[in-house]
Amino acid sequence: MTILRRLAIFFALLLLGALAVRLGLLPVAGAMAGVLGLNVLAFLPWRGAWRALAAVLGLGSAAWLGMMALRIHERLDLGRPWLRLALILGTVAAFTAWTAWLAWRTEAATRSGTDA
Repeated sequence: MTILRRLAIFFALLLLGALAVRLGLLPVAGAMAGVLGLNVLAFLPWRGAWRALAAVLGLGSAAWLGMMALRIHERLDLGRPWLRLALILGTVAAFTAWTAWLAWRTEAATRSGTDA
């Protein structure tokens, strides 16, 4: 189960890196590459890696929601359809929030010594 958790977190971080590249924030994209390294470090028994991953993914979910609001307003101003965009970006934001919860839950299980 842990490997599936790590794959989901890895994919969410890749999506956040793609968002940063799309926005032209190359230093942020580089930071996402560093956070991907944290995902590898999470194999070590360092609890702080899971906390850091949960925090980054939580902020990433908020970034996706902000992007969704920005794009919806743009589409409304242009008189173009926006529902499909909202569904796609809302799903990505929800997926990223779910992976943040997974990382937080894994950190809590590591702290208590149980397998989550």
